[in-house]
Amino acid sequence: MYDIFSFCSGVLGLFLAVPLIALQRQRSANGWIGLFVLSVSLLSFSSTQLYRELHSAHPAWFGVLDWPVTVLGASYLCYVRSMVGLSNGWRQAWHFLLLPVFLAILVAARFQVYFDLTLFFIGCEVWATVQTLAAMVHLQRYRQQLRENYSSLKNRDLVWLSWLSVVVILILLNCVLASAYGGIWHWLLLGYRILILYFVGWFGLRQVVVFVPHVGLTTVAPDTPSGPEAPLAVESEAEKYARSGMNETLQARIAAKLGERMGAARDYLESDLTLTELAERIGTSPQLLSQYLNDTLGLSFFDYVNGLRVAEVQHLMADPAQPRATLLDLALAAGFNSKSTFNAAFRKIGGTTPSEWRRLNISVSEPIR
Repeated sequence: MYDIFSFCSGVLGLFLAVPLIALQRQRSANGWIGLFVLSVSLLSFSSTQLYRELHSAHPAWFGVLDWPVTVLGASYLCYVRSMVGLSNGWRQAWHFLLLPVFLAILVAARFQVYFDLTLFFIGCEVWATVQTLAAMVHLQRYRQQLRENYSSLKNRDLVWLSWLSVVVILILLNCVLASAYGGIWHWLLLGYRILILYFVGWFGLRQVVVFVPHVGLTTVAPDTPSGPEAPLAVESEAEKYARSGMNETLQARIAAKLGERMGAARDYLESDLTLTELAERIGTSPQLLSQYLNDTLGLSFFDYVNGLRVAEVQHLMADPAQPRATLLDLALAAGFNSKSTFNAAFRKIGGTTPSEWRRLNISVSEPIR
C-alpha cells in the first residue's frame, strides 16, 4: 500500500514539476520551484520497493533517482531568493556543490570504487536543512522590508513559504528516522511529501512576485523606475541613510507636509497605500520619508499608517452615528483590508482587543443613572 501511495505522489509531483520548469523563461522562480518539486517527486519513486528491486537487478542504474537529495535544499533556497527579489547568478552555484560530488561517486562506482553513502546522504540532508534555515532568514528580512514600504502585507508576506520551510525541515529530519526505523516514519515521510505538493500546487502557482523597493543608499527620485531583480538587504540605520542628505530643515518640512496631508487627505484610508505613493504626494523621496519615520518617529511605514487607521477606528467606534456597525465594517472603512491585520495592529497600539476597547468606551460614555 505504501508503495502505491508513494508512486502516485511521485507521478503527481511530475505533473506539477514539468510545467513549472517549462515556464522558467516567464519567471525564474518557476524553474527553481519546479526543480524542487521534481526532486521531491523522484525521491518518492526512489523510496518504493520497485526501485530497490530495479537497483538490485541493475546496479548500473544506481543513483538515477538518488541525486535529487543533493539539490533539494539548494533549489528551495534559490526559489525563496527569487521570491524575495534576490538574484541567483553564478555566485549561488556553490549551493549545489554536493551534486558534482555525487556525480564523482557515480563515476568511481563504474570503476569498481565504492563508498559508504550512508554518511554522505545524511550530510546531504543536514546541508539541505541548513539551506532551508537560510531561506527562513531571507523571508524574515523580506518581511522587515515589506513593513518599510507597504501599509498592507496581504498577499505579500509569503507566510505560506515559512510553513513550507517547516515542512521541508521536518521531511529532512524524518528521512533519517525513516531510514533507521521504517514503519510509521515512512508514512510520515509520505505525508510530508504530499503536503509539499499541496503547498506548491495551491499557493505557489498563484503567488505573484512582490517587488520590494530598496530604500536607502542613494537619494533616488520618487519616480525612478525599479526592476524586479533589485537586491534585497537589511542594513544598519547608519548605512541605510548614509547619503540621504537629511537635515533638520528637511526633517521639519517632511513633518509639516506629512501631518498636513494625513489630516486633510487622510491617505491612510487607502487600503494599499505604499511608501513611494505617499512620498510623491508630499513632494519628497521614499528614502527621506522612510528615514523620517524610522529615525524621528521610531516607526516603520506599516506601523505608522496602521496607527492612524487604529485611531480612525477608535474615532468611529465612539461616534454615536455608528452604533450598529461591526468591527470589521469599521476596520475596512479605516483602510484595513484584513481582520487579522486589524486585530494585531489594534492590540499592539491600543493594548487591548477592539471589542474590549469598544465595551470600555461605551461604558464610560453612558450617563450614570
